[in-house]
Order: sequence, then C-alpha cells, then structure tokens
Amino acid sequence: MKKANKVIIGAVALLTLSSCGVALKETFPGPVFQNPNFEDNYYEVFPNELKVANDKQTITVNVDSPGVTYYKNLIDDPDATIDLMIKDAAKYGDKMNSETKTIISYYLTEAENYRIEKAIYDAAVADPNVPNPETAPTAPNKISYTNNYYKATSLGKVDNSFRNGYFSKLTDGITFCGGNGAGARIQAKEAGFGQVFQKELIEYSTLLIAFRGGTNVDWGANGIARVTSAKIELNIDFYIENTDKYDRVRFSFEAETFTDSASSTNLLHIDLGEFLKEQPDILKRMRGVSFTYKLLEHEYLKPAGVDAGHDEEFGLLVYEFALPYSVWN
Repeated sequence: MKKANKVIIGAVALLTLSSCGVALKETFPGPVFQNPNFEDNYYEVFPNELKVANDKQTITVNVDSPGVTYYKNLIDDPDATIDLMIKDAAKYGDKMNSETKTIISYYLTEAENYRIEKAIYDAAVADPNVPNPETAPTAPNKISYTNNYYKATSLGKVDNSFRNGYFSKLTDGITFCGGNGAGARIQAKEAGFGQVFQKELIEYSTLLIAFRGGTNVDWGANGIARVTSAKIELNIDFYIENTDKYDRVRFSFEAETFTDSASSTNLLHIDLGEFLKEQPDILKRMRGVSFTYKLLEHEYLKPAGVDAGHDEEFGLLVYEFALPYSVWN
C-alpha cells in the first residue's frame, strides 16, 4: 500500500509540473504574455468597475499578525509548508474535498511508516552486532505532497467558474514553475491588474498567495552580483458587492520578496478565521480582486529606497491566488 501511495503521489506530481505552461491555450483565449522580452509580458487589465469602487477599509497584514504565515522561499522550506498543510487539515478538515483529504492521509501514512523504518535503521547502524542495512529508508517527497495539496485546494478545484480566462493562471494550484517562464504566472507593473469573478464569495477559511519579484537586469553584462531580494508593499484589494458600487477592502502587506530566480516563490498564507476574528464577515459577497504594489527597495534598481535611474524594470510575478475550502454562489 505504501508503495502504491508513492506511485499515485508521484504520478500526480509529474502531471502537475509537466502541465505547467503547456495547457494555457486551452484555458483562455488571447495572448499568453510569454514573450522573451520581459517588458512585453506585463498584464494590465483592470476593470473600470473596480477602479471606481468605494474605499471601505485598509487592513495591515504583518508577518507576526495572528493567523499570518509568510515563507520567503517555498521550495527550500518543505517542512514548513507540510506543517501548514497539517495545521489547515486539523482546523478545516470538515470543509476539505476528498482529493485534499486523500493527499493528507497518504502523507501521514507515509511519514509514520518512514519514522518507524528510520528508527529501526538507525538502531541497526548503531549496533555493532547487527550487520549494517543495505539502504536507508526513503523519506516522503514533501515538495510533491505540498504541490499536490496546493493544486487540490486551488480555486479551479473549488469552483468551475475559475477554470477559464487569463486569471485561471492563478487558480490552478501551481505555486512556482522553474523553467516554464511566464506561462504559469501573471506579471504586473505597480499599477497592477484586477479581475471580476462570475460568482460571489459566501464562506471562506484561508487565503493563499504565491508570488515573487523579477527584473530584466542582465546581471552578467553589468558585472554585478545578482540581487535576489527586494522589499515591496503588496496591496491585495477585495471588492464586495454593494448596491451601486463595489466596496473595496484592502490587505496591505510589506515584505521582503524573493526575486530573479525561477526556482522558488514566496508564499503568504492567512488563516482568515483567526486574522479576521473581530470582523469575520468583512469579505462576504466579495466579487473581485486586484493586485497593486510599490517597489520600496532593490539593491540595484532602488538602493536604500532611492531610484537609481537604471533603464531596467522590476515586475511582480504572481503565481497563485487561492481561497481553499471557500464557497461561492
């Protein structure tokens, strides 16, 4: 059974990664924004009804706010994301779909089997009277499990209305995609982009956003060390249904973001039940979202917050926007 579990998870992981950037033309019409020229890939669609929304409230999100978890490097920290998956399962397990429950069950079973086998192996290695085992037990592939978890809890799995259109690049559960360029993400200028949804949000539990920064700086040609970190103010605006105009509720998040590397992304996870416990219904009837940001610091483009005047550009690369276990109407 354990071997079968590994085969199932491995097969799903392969499908997840190999499909990145390949099936995009099947999910939305129009340009893919996957031009080799960085400056040609910005997505700037911003519906006017979102631009004229009423400002209702701005909520500051801090890395130490209750319910907020921020990973600066998703791929290099698989233990943390596994912990996050298990924590969500403990709190919101009754709202999970069967696919999500299966992934978590497989992981817990494999992790427990590994723990037992590893203890036996370590004891044998430490005992001079026991021949050394030929091979050590194999630990669960945590990155594959977390990738599958994100896919199972994506908005595309929550509701079919999120499976089409350009915004579906952010609702497929692909939180990073090394080597597949712009196919798995939306690239934004500071003025950002927005999306109106076909349905409105009725119930919500958590929020997950995967992103990083990127530039068109030719580091080798400039003869300087690659800059892999930038400081930004990220604004995620939620648009709530009202009589004549949308009400805008802003989440403002200042953070250090990973940049100029396709190997990983940042992950912002917010337990909305905990974070919004004083106003638990504020996002109900949400019908749209937008992303805008400010580049605060970048060692080459904006050192110490001062624009260096270089011609190269910075862009926010958003990979995933998810509201796991949510209900839409």
